[in-house]
Amino acid sequence: MGALIPILSLLMGSLGPYYFSIIFVLVGFIRSGRVVGFDPYLLDIAPEKQRTCYLGIRGTLSLLTMVLPLLGGLFIELIGYSFTFGIVSLVMFISLILLKSKNVKKSNLISNRL
Repeated sequence: MGALIPILSLLMGSLGPYYFSIIFVLVGFIRSGRVVGFDPYLLDIAPEKQRTCYLGIRGTLSLLTMVLPLLGGLFIELIGYSFTFGIVSLVMFISLILLKSKNVKKSNLISNRL
């Protein structure tokens, strides 16, 4: 879903600000869903004694949410919206494919052990 947002932004940008507000609603859903889903999962997979360390690292990495928009703005300024949004969508789709293949291998290992 997150990979579709840049594409939808390009398609809906010409329709006007009222339609473009749908993009902001989708971004809010995705960010909230990631927080709700990721934090409990991180606590679940982290060793009990190292949970605070894992959460600290996650908190430190959230600094990227402040830096990456600046980098995105620079890319947009240098190479344009369409190309930047296309690259972002492509990278997100590739990461989805890589994650799915990793999960399949992991679940096969678990089923082989049982």
